[in-house]
Amino acid sequence: MNTGCNYSSTANKYGCSYGQVYAWVRKYKDKGIEGLYDRRGKNKAISQLSDIEKLKAENRLLKAQTQQQQMEIDFLKNSTK
Repeated sequence: MNTGCNYSSTANKYGCSYGQVYAWVRKYKDKGIEGLYDRRGKNKAISQLSDIEKLKAENRLLKAQTQQQQMEIDFLKNSTK
């Protein structure tokens, strides 16, 4: 099938693999420019979280706050000695 795209020469030009160029072209054809944005590490909006995900996030926050408070208590104990 001739798509008019030379994936090999494009991969050589930009120093990446044939498969990566093919994936980029496929994402662009499927979703347009939006498909090419790197979304790794992006968090969901709170409105998109399930109830369990919200509870897990709240639990992580409370654990972090407890750890912070304990560190402050330990620091104050050591600074008064």
